[in-house]
Amino acid sequence: MQWNQRVESLVAWGESIKLHDWPPFYPEIEQLNPWFTGESVSLALKGIAKYLEPGSLHHWQSSYQKRISSAKTVGIIMAGNIPVVGFHDLVCCYLTGHRALIKPSSQDELLIKLLVDLLFEIDPVATDSLRFVSQLHANDVDAIIATGSDNSTRYFEYHFQQLPALIRSNRTSLAVISGDEPDIQLQLLGHDIYSYFGRGCRNVSKVMFPEGFDIGQFNEILQPYGRILENTRYSDNYRYQKALHQIQNLPHIDTGFSLLAPSTSIVAPLSVLYYDNYQNQDQLDQVILTNRHKIQCIASDRGWYQDSHSFGTLQFPEPWDYADGVDTVAFLLGL
Repeated sequence: MQWNQRVESLVAWGESIKLHDWPPFYPEIEQLNPWFTGESVSLALKGIAKYLEPGSLHHWQSSYQKRISSAKTVGIIMAGNIPVVGFHDLVCCYLTGHRALIKPSSQDELLIKLLVDLLFEIDPVATDSLRFVSQLHANDVDAIIATGSDNSTRYFEYHFQQLPALIRSNRTSLAVISGDEPDIQLQLLGHDIYSYFGRGCRNVSKVMFPEGFDIGQFNEILQPYGRILENTRYSDNYRYQKALHQIQNLPHIDTGFSLLAPSTSIVAPLSVLYYDNYQNQDQLDQVILTNRHKIQCIASDRGWYQDSHSFGTLQFPEPWDYADGVDTVAFLLGL
């Protein structure tokens, strides 16, 4: 199958995902992983269907020279922090015509396999090039794409050190407040913070406020997200962090379902949102530059800050919004 044919298969895959009856699978998915609620799975499916829309796909693929030498076997090790977080790597591998050995997370096996089954109905030949495995060894593949924690990243780097590799570790996202945002925009930011219970690299875990900003006002704006406590695992984390902050006498504001805590750190514990203040643009720029290696995305009101995304859009990346800013398609075309 040629490049353009694979693009059309991806378009058809996106339509199939939109039309498929997913809710009957939600209880089993959540039983296997209590973090993967029906709401979270639905959000993930909407996100991937969005970047498989014809306009996005055709714009994305048009920037590449369709030069594929011989097909290679690429190992894809998927993370399991949010539903189908490794789907984009699979799309890139399929688009570029390589074979994929897919090691799904034990936390997220069912949904990714259901999605691939839909592709097999569209392109039966893909059954020969996309295969799931329970283990992945260096001598099984010609290259590796792996996503995981900072600890697993060190293992991947050692285990696959002889191979071309694209290895990603923990990242988080940051929001920038100017102080002039209307309340409705700050409410949209809550979606970037609390979707997937804050477990994704595109979730905001740190907010930069201008000096003198009313944090109490921000607390009030976030209140509609309080139903996040309905998830037992999240509420357990919240209660633990609340007790920890109280026992250690750490400064914080309790929203009733999460903690707002001042910190110079970027990566916050689950159920905690770190914040810091900046006095001017130069200071803000320096904070972001210093922490750029740990920042996946930056959010701001309608994208006013350089290279940022509008509030409420972080969970709907375009296909060219590559994790860690590394072009996955270019990596695969270069094999």
